Amino acid sequence: MRRVFEGAPQAILWLFAGSLHAQLYPGPITISIPSYLSYLAFYVLAIYMFLYGIWTPLRMLATHVRLRRFWHNLSRDTRLLGFLLLLTSWGYVCTVTWLHAGIVIGLASLVPLPFLAYTLRALNESQIELHRLRLARDAVQAMLGAGDPIPQMNSLLASLHTPTARETLQIFAAITPDETRLAPLATIGHQPTVEQVDLCSRALAELSRSDSPGVTVRNSNYTVFADAARSSDDELLGVLIAHRPATSAHLLARRRFAQAAADLAPLLRDFRSIAATQSAAALDALTGLPNRRTIMQLLRDRVDNVAFGNPCAVLLLDIDRFKAINDMLGHPAGDRCLRIIASSIARSIRSHDRAGRIGGEEFLVLMPETNSETAVTVGERLRSAIANSDINHANGDKVTASIGVAVASISDTIESLLARADHALYQAKRQGRNRVVETTH
Repeated sequence: MRRVFEGAPQAILWLFAGSLHAQLYPGPITISIPSYLSYLAFYVLAIYMFLYGIWTPLRMLATHVRLRRFWHNLSRDTRLLGFLLLLTSWGYVCTVTWLHAGIVIGLASLVPLPFLAYTLRALNESQIELHRLRLARDAVQAMLGAGDPIPQMNSLLASLHTPTARETLQIFAAITPDETRLAPLATIGHQPTVEQVDLCSRALAELSRSDSPGVTVRNSNYTVFADAARSSDDELLGVLIAHRPATSAHLLARRRFAQAAADLAPLLRDFRSIAATQSAAALDALTGLPNRRTIMQLLRDRVDNVAFGNPCAVLLLDIDRFKAINDMLGHPAGDRCLRIIASSIARSIRSHDRAGRIGGEEFLVLMPETNSETAVTVGERLRSAIANSDINHANGDKVTASIGVAVASISDTIESLLARADHALYQAKRQGRNRVVETTH
């Protein structure tokens, strides 16, 4: 039903443009440059009239966001204009073909659509990779003087990455010297599947237990290569991971990756020192997650850059009946509960998601480039992990959490997005707790 409702505005758009065409464009469409340009100008103008005059005012009424903000975000979205020019140009080709070549040739003109869709998707992926490379370059130039090694790590991953091989590269690191768990620090490429994550965990565990410079773990579908980044005294500082489909795994230059892992070692050592000095300001002392100020700034930056087709989602999580834990078992038990749940959150979310504690027993998870279906799936995984963790109330019942889900659109502010997530969390509490509820616009 959601797909039906999403398609309804598009149907209204084409009915609107078609009715205008019949009234304002009565002449025949010919094969000529002036005809093409007038067709292009007419339909692009009609679509923008619809977006500015009908779609955005209706969205304003539904979301209670100022119309000026809608128009501002719409006017700065250059990708939308490019998409409309391409869409209308294709419409001109199909229209001319149907009018002048007949129905058979007209139907044949639709055959290239799947190929065009695949080409556009590949082009979009290439643009994303190019954007990552530019970000890495700019970050190195802007931040290298401050001694921040993260841009150099991203640049290193970007230089190694081969998009056509459908590979994913990751850097895992032990953030502090006394920490044994290796956490993802940087990722480039496709998000690993559950199958790949399992192979990666096996590779990390094998490297942690041995002095080997690298290991390879594979199954019938994927191969994971792991190269260790060690200090001069052979301490494991981190691991460079490469995921590849089994069909292209043999093309990986292992010597190049082993050298890159060696180059990572001093960067990871510097990162530890910087993380130690910044943790007091950026991290919550009890849980080790980003504190309210840090996660809210990340959320603000993300919401301010939401565009068409590039949503982000948030999960707002609250521990059910947390006050009873403090009252019945004492504050040390409450602190232990918060630490365990924070650890469950960190393990359950994806590598590019960010989680933080925003106060008391409330946590927030920021999920970039995520639609509602994926956000609910991750929320359910998170809810289940907490319900199955080793924490109980005084009466023996399992500690659970309620989660509210909201997806940002171009009209959202951080306040409106959090208000919708908070409303969804309230509904989860009202419906019996220990559940995930998605908000509606």
